[in-house]
Amino acid sequence: MTEKVDLIVKGGPLLTFDEEDRRFTRGIVCIKDGKIAAVGDEFEIGSDYEADRTIDTEGDLIMPGLINGHTHAAMSLLRGYADDLPLSTWLFEHIIPAETKLMGGQMVYWGTLVSVAEMLRAGITTCADAYFFASAAARAFKDSGMRAVAAQGVMDGPKPQWADDDARKEVLRSFFAEHPSRPGALVTPALFVHAPYTACPETYRQAKAMCDENGALLFTHLAESEDEAGEITKRYGTTPVRLLAREGILSDTFVGVHAVWVQPEEIEILAQYGASVVHCPNSNAKLGNGLAPVTAMLGAGIAVGLGTDGPASNNRQDLFYEMDFCAKGHKLVTRDPARMDARTVLKMALYLGAEALGLEETAGSLAPGMAADMIVLDLAGPHAAPLFSYESHLVYSARGGDVKTTIVGGRVVYHDREILSFDEAGALARASEIIKKL
Repeated sequence: MTEKVDLIVKGGPLLTFDEEDRRFTRGIVCIKDGKIAAVGDEFEIGSDYEADRTIDTEGDLIMPGLINGHTHAAMSLLRGYADDLPLSTWLFEHIIPAETKLMGGQMVYWGTLVSVAEMLRAGITTCADAYFFASAAARAFKDSGMRAVAAQGVMDGPKPQWADDDARKEVLRSFFAEHPSRPGALVTPALFVHAPYTACPETYRQAKAMCDENGALLFTHLAESEDEAGEITKRYGTTPVRLLAREGILSDTFVGVHAVWVQPEEIEILAQYGASVVHCPNSNAKLGNGLAPVTAMLGAGIAVGLGTDGPASNNRQDLFYEMDFCAKGHKLVTRDPARMDARTVLKMALYLGAEALGLEETAGSLAPGMAADMIVLDLAGPHAAPLFSYESHLVYSARGGDVKTTIVGGRVVYHDREILSFDEAGALARASEIIKKL
């Protein structure tokens, strides 16, 4: 007797990236109630299931959806606005003034949807977003069907979202009240304290307490540039990592983004606290900040995810592009062609990225009980032939445009080069109207 499920995806090679790293020459994934009911060889278990809808991949690759560990999705509206500049000049003289003109719920909602379209098209099923007016971003993720950790931005001083510190606290309380943490939810709330140079220790402590109270992650830009490390040492007499450790901020719910300018002893400190890191190699390279010592972090047992950063500091949200540069960049700076092998980079974009975001039981691999977050990749292009190794192909040859189907929580949100979950053209049109303010 066959079991009824909602959706079946079958007909091509299948990479599960599960604990046993199972692979099937002709695989099948059966989906029910948004989760994976069964995964395996089509000829062995295919006759045991029937579905209302079946997607036959016709030989294309089936794999887990990619996880973008850090972005500022609404900044799609500032893509290319200020390029080829040092971080401090880029941020304080160009980006923040432009954000002041645009910032608001409408800018964040529509800018986030533009980024979602780009990410879904490139096979990203989960992202960790960090920006102001995070409720608007959360609404965009829910409306589009994309899985996200939506982190409300936190900085000192008056901002478009609040006039003073008391108003900021109320914004954070309201955000958690509107978006409570729920296991398996499509959108998970978090806080993002911008950086130690824009938020004082007391602000970090308040944010940490609120995250602990709500069972949420705390993100921050950490030791991104040499200038930042020097400024924090001058201001507080210690480095960014040691400052946050001293103030009681580091924990297993802390996620440090970038972590380029960290010392070997500080890697051990992060590991001792169980903190996670998200590596954004293209953004770090574009802003001239260097590359984080990721190999040492992985060796210390730190869960290191991979992120694109925002479209204003990277210009594209394509994790295939990010994986390629991650592998090659570390080979270049170490002059070691064996450094950052393709398998390691894929782990960062999949289940290590999920672990960094506290989603290891939800995303990052294909196994029964996991959320049905998966993609189908076209293997028919000339850049895919011949294909000797899936790991090599995915990191060094594949590109976001190869993605044919994106499924999040069992919902087909992108298929046959078309966004199905929202009006992509409408979002682009609204975004074009908003940026006229610039």
